[in-house]
Amino acid sequence: MRGRLNIVNRSLLLLVPIACIMALTGSPSSEGDDLAGTIPVLDGSVEESAAIPAPNTESTCEGTLTSIVAVGDIQLGRKIFAHMTERNDYAFPMRQVADTLTAADIAIGNLESQIFPWCPVLTSGMRLCGGSRAVESLTHAGIDVVSVANNHSHDFGKKAFDTSVGLLKKNGIAVAGLGPRPALVERNGVRFAFLAYSPVDRRISLRRITSNIRAAKKRADVIIVIVHWGVEYSNEPDEAQVALAEFLVSQGASLIIGSHPHVLQPMVKLGDATVAYSLGNFVFDQMWSSETSHSAAGKFDFCNTELKSAKLIPVELVAPGVPFFPQEPNP
Repeated sequence: MRGRLNIVNRSLLLLVPIACIMALTGSPSSEGDDLAGTIPVLDGSVEESAAIPAPNTESTCEGTLTSIVAVGDIQLGRKIFAHMTERNDYAFPMRQVADTLTAADIAIGNLESQIFPWCPVLTSGMRLCGGSRAVESLTHAGIDVVSVANNHSHDFGKKAFDTSVGLLKKNGIAVAGLGPRPALVERNGVRFAFLAYSPVDRRISLRRITSNIRAAKKRADVIIVIVHWGVEYSNEPDEAQVALAEFLVSQGASLIIGSHPHVLQPMVKLGDATVAYSLGNFVFDQMWSSETSHSAAGKFDFCNTELKSAKLIPVELVAPGVPFFPQEPNP
């Protein structure tokens, strides 16, 4: 991808029909149904880091600063798993980015493949999995939280899914997307709750989301929502994404991280919150286009419980689909 990411000094008035979000969820809840709003849009692609200061914050933090790095789709199956197996090197996929991820207080991503002992080594097909040792790529890179709310989470059935979740937890990785209870991570005295949803392959309830967020607020100081949504290979969010993002912010989400399109979509300010509609691929064997092999990681700094700044860090993928940051050596 080429061109600099700029903040446009104009607002795009998006009058979102309720029908869009009803198509995802069924009947809307009685709260937060008016989802129209004004959103400053970030246009362009990522070649160098760009920051969005959060509103009403000073240039310094009088308190505790907590950094969160979010990445896009992590797929540890197919050619990625084959390379790990051939090399007998299961930290291989994210070795080149591990220093940046481990430096963050919290690193999060969308895990697009199950991990279990009987995963076959496949190089094609749409059923995605990695063997048990594939978890080493996550632990070596310092991934703290993964979402399993996506359309590949049950590719190999419930037993494989449950085994994968158990393996993640055994290795100290919090799992979001297991139902109403959030994944909870505390850093620097601040409690972060991670909820995850996948409207691309299942209907979601606005009432249930409202209930989930209300319950999470009782246990955490900051609500972060990871959403698997949108249209694959589209560089722009659709109306349903915008509607759901506005609803989540209206219910108290401070940060929304999107996945599924496999390409980069805009990051926007929405009230006091930030929405990264899609961070694109992070570990994925889709090397057949520039858009699927160029993406971004999001770096989000919280001053105590307030989102202070957000920026995108360019990511490039090299065969078989592993990431590096352009300022670092090519793997």
